[in-house]
Amino acid sequence: MDYAIQERTLDKLLLRAGQIGFSAFQKRQLNSVLTSTSMEASETPLRAMPKAAISAILKKNIVVLPGMTLNREDCRVLFLQMSHIRYEICLIRQRLLETENAGKSDFTRLLKWYDKYIELRGKIATGNMGLVLAMAKYSHYPDVEFTDLISEGSMALLRASDKFDCTRGFQFSTYACKAILKSFSRAANRHYRYRSFFPAQLDTSIEKDDYLEKLRKDNYTDRVSQIGVIFRNNTAKLSGVEESVVKMRFSLNDYDKQSYDRSEEHTSELQSH
Repeated sequence: MDYAIQERTLDKLLLRAGQIGFSAFQKRQLNSVLTSTSMEASETPLRAMPKAAISAILKKNIVVLPGMTLNREDCRVLFLQMSHIRYEICLIRQRLLETENAGKSDFTRLLKWYDKYIELRGKIATGNMGLVLAMAKYSHYPDVEFTDLISEGSMALLRASDKFDCTRGFQFSTYACKAILKSFSRAANRHYRYRSFFPAQLDTSIEKDDYLEKLRKDNYTDRVSQIGVIFRNNTAKLSGVEESVVKMRFSLNDYDKQSYDRSEEHTSELQSH
């Protein structure tokens, strides 16, 4: 299909999805599925297997928790399920792009398959996350943050899970190692290129202005001094209860005569200015 025609068809499909009642988030998901190149699959390895084996693979539910490591068989089952889902998505997408009268059931089925695909990809990434951590630990890139390496390696792991073909007989870890190392190299090169333009980081503590903090402290000292004078002379005619509240609020319990004298001198200076 011509690119311009496909773009017009895609716009019509998204407009149709909005008219049916899909939310903006669901429309973004549809746009991702319909334009993704990783969803292109003309065949699935399961079609060459017996129906009983296909049913057993599709029904198998593999639970992956953080910190777990997938064995070779579980990883193979997950990739076979992903390839089957990718094939189903490709069929639905091709049918949607060839027709303009798409119904709500077509969009719903497409989003359902896509959610299942994202779930399986997350399981594969979770089960192989230890590979990223180990490679980041033993990689030596001076001045590059460890968290940056983990972030780049995780994204490379997700991209590798989209492109891996389990029918060739290789382990996923063998395929993903090269992608993770390349992502580390890209992150390091990007960091060094940034450092070449900005060799020194901005020290925010040098640029910080403490004028407001000093002003608040001076205002607080002035108010406490004025309250001390008022409290000593009892110009506000406070009762005993009110005097105790003021003492506890402004810590005037140990306020001696010398403190009152200093507060009076400070108040007179303020009045003279």
